[in-house]
Amino acid sequence: MANTARALGVAAVIFVSFVVWTLGGWFQGGSHAAVNHVLLLALLLPALVLMVLAAGTARGRPRAGWIFLATGLAGWGGALSVWTYHELTRGAASSPSLADAAYQLLPISGSVALVLFAGERNDRSRVRVLLDGLIVGGSLLIVSWVTIIGPIYEAGAGSRLELLVALAYPICDVVLLTVAAMVLVRAFSDRRLALMFLATGMASIALADSASVFLSRQNEYASSHAIEIGWVAGLLLI
Repeated sequence: MANTARALGVAAVIFVSFVVWTLGGWFQGGSHAAVNHVLLLALLLPALVLMVLAAGTARGRPRAGWIFLATGLAGWGGALSVWTYHELTRGAASSPSLADAAYQLLPISGSVALVLFAGERNDRSRVRVLLDGLIVGGSLLIVSWVTIIGPIYEAGAGSRLELLVALAYPICDVVLLTVAAMVLVRAFSDRRLALMFLATGMASIALADSASVFLSRQNEYASSHAIEIGWVAGLLLI
């Protein structure tokens, strides 16, 4: 518990420093974007290392969960690296591209990982979880349609592929948010703290991803935008 408290203290200091840096407005443009992206990649690396170490010591479903989660985060980090390189060298990243597919590894693999972490259930419990998940997922989908998916669809795109890629972000994020909510409610007591950090962290990243897609479609997104606070919070929680 003492190690957890120290880790939370360090994470809190990093998070508050990033919030002050992002909202302070001392630097703008390329310099601010470069620092933000480097920090995100710097936080991602230790998260990946810890996942690999956890997978090495775990067995069964938890080990598979760590492998799935590490795979998803590695894809997200690779996509972020490509996106960062294009933004800093070309001024903007192209989309759709392979980076978009890599980004989607996290919500997909993350959802599978959370289910694996949640533990075994009997058949009756699985049916209840499925029904609850449909209710939660349907509610989140309605909210997402009104706030993000609907406006993206109505705005259209240069091609069908571009529109499908833009819609894939919030739809996959709704799936991840649904699974995260169900896992937090149904988690066994001995795993609740760890699952709370993981589920909340991935949910934070998912919300920031959807917000970034929505703002980019509205031509309002900038690399120094406050939504990057969600990415930093997610990585620190993970």
